Amino acid sequence: MTDTKCPLLWDHLHISLNGNHSPCCHSQWFKDQGPWKQVVWGKFDSELGIHSKDHKLARQQMREGKRVPMCEICYRREDKGLSSPRLKHIIDHKIENRQIDYNSEPTSVYSFDLKFDRTCNLGCRMCNPYSSSFLNKDLDKIKQSDRFAEEETEWDTDYQQDDKLELAKNTVANGLKVFKTTGGEPFLQRHFIEFVDWCIENNYNSDLSLRITTNLTLLNQTLLDKLFLFKHIAINVSCDAIGDTYEYIRYPAKWQDFDSKWQLLKQKVAQYPKEKVDLSISTILQIYNLFDLDNLNNYFEGYDWQVDEDLKPDGTELSVANLPKDTLQQWLDTIADSNSWTIKYVADYISAVLKEDMDEYLLKEFVRKTNIMDNHRKQSYTCLNNTIVDLINTYNNKE
Repeated sequence: MTDTKCPLLWDHLHISLNGNHSPCCHSQWFKDQGPWKQVVWGKFDSELGIHSKDHKLARQQMREGKRVPMCEICYRREDKGLSSPRLKHIIDHKIENRQIDYNSEPTSVYSFDLKFDRTCNLGCRMCNPYSSSFLNKDLDKIKQSDRFAEEETEWDTDYQQDDKLELAKNTVANGLKVFKTTGGEPFLQRHFIEFVDWCIENNYNSDLSLRITTNLTLLNQTLLDKLFLFKHIAINVSCDAIGDTYEYIRYPAKWQDFDSKWQLLKQKVAQYPKEKVDLSISTILQIYNLFDLDNLNNYFEGYDWQVDEDLKPDGTELSVANLPKDTLQQWLDTIADSNSWTIKYVADYISAVLKEDMDEYLLKEFVRKTNIMDNHRKQSYTCLNNTIVDLINTYNNKE
């Protein structure tokens, strides 16, 4: 690999719930750079944010063709012949005609990714307590937070929301072009709603692109109308399955409720030109939904549907890499005739996984923790695809 550069090191900043900052949500965090009010652009002599020593060093390493340690998630994928967030951003910049002068230091930030807090109404099985207040409380009840031992859950991730709101306002007032937020669930977060209202009241919405990742369950017509007052709106909907499997993964959501909100959103989007709105769907690949991807593909046909395999399930017991090789090959056989670009993308990943050794310990952990969560939530894995049900039954019968 001779070209290691990523445009996000030049024009984007991601700030996590606890104040750490990095070029994007996939990269490793830099050291804590609080307090919040100091992370402001427009002050080019600042030692914080995109002008920090860490950012400057990373950019220089990229100019020299070196692999930047914080970006190894992307580099490792590319080593396997797979796509990566880095490559996607390079393509996006070309499509949007955003030119990056890699030989120069940046003077401003084009886009900003800020998480206000982790407040969420769902406890998705592949999520973690750092990102979901609901799941955090759920895991406390069943005393099973050991699964997330690698997460620094002792952080007070929901602090300084007022300062975060002021930071968001300051960045917009200084000419920010794109504001992105995830969660938790943004539609449940008071500070996000206040931010939207402030932008509209102060006429910043007409020159600002808003990008939101949401589980969609709390969408309402009033909020939807406000979002479409912005210059451009990009809504990324998180959905990992349909029907019973959806309810199993995204507890305590109901599929009928999600479907009605999806129909509402589609109707709204259809009223505007493509230049105004981007609508996409993100799915987290995991053992629970591997054999349901074709159903998702059919449900979201005609929309930009993406599957992420490099987020939380990767390296945990939920990763499809823990499945027996014959199970993975069975899935490849079932989708051999698929014309879906997304399904083929996952197939490339599965083919790469087949070349690696399976970790049976993690598969046993998957079964054990599935049983624990089922017992706590009064759910049953028997609602899943028969192949996964048979696999869990096999391991349960060994106990």
